[in-house]
Amino acid sequence: MDVTRAMGQRDVKTRLTNRINGVLNRYLPEQRLFLKSDKGMRYVRLRPATQAVMLTGSSLFLGWTVIVTAIFLIDSISSDGVREQAERTQLAYEQRLNAISDERDTRAAEAQASHDRFAVAMSEVSAMQSRLLASEERRRELETAVEVIQTTLRRVMAERDEARDRVVALQS
Repeated sequence: MDVTRAMGQRDVKTRLTNRINGVLNRYLPEQRLFLKSDKGMRYVRLRPATQAVMLTGSSLFLGWTVIVTAIFLIDSISSDGVREQAERTQLAYEQRLNAISDERDTRAAEAQASHDRFAVAMSEVSAMQSRLLASEERRRELETAVEVIQTTLRRVMAERDEARDRVVALQS
C-alpha cells in the first residue's frame, strides 16, 4: 500500500509540474542548452518552470543591485549634508559646554564671595565674644570689689557700733 501511495503522490507532483510547465510554455517555451566539451556534446533541457525560477531570481538580484547602488549613490551625495550636520551638532555641543562652564565659574565666584562674607561674620563674632568675655571678667572683678567693700563696710560699721557701745558704757 505504501508503494501505491508513493506512486500516487509522485503522479500528483508530476501532474502539477506538467500543468505549471504547460501554462508557462506560452510565455517561456522549452529551451535546450548545448554544452560542448572535449569528450562530446551534451544538452540540457530548460523547462518553462526552471526558466521562470531563473528569471525571477535574476530579476530579484538585479533589482536588489539597483536599489543598493542607488542607496550608496544617494548616501555619497548627501554625505556633505551629514558632515555639515555633524559640524553644527559639534558647534551646538561646544556652545552648551561653554555656557555650562561659564555658569560653573559664576557659581564658584558666588561661593567664594559667600565664603568671604562668612569669614568676615565669624571674625566679627569672634571680636564680640572677646569683648563679651572681657566685659564678663570686668563684671566679676567689680562684683569682687563690691563684696570686699561691703565686707569692709560691715566690719567698720560693726567696729563703730562696738565703739559707740563702749562709749555709752563708759559714760554710764
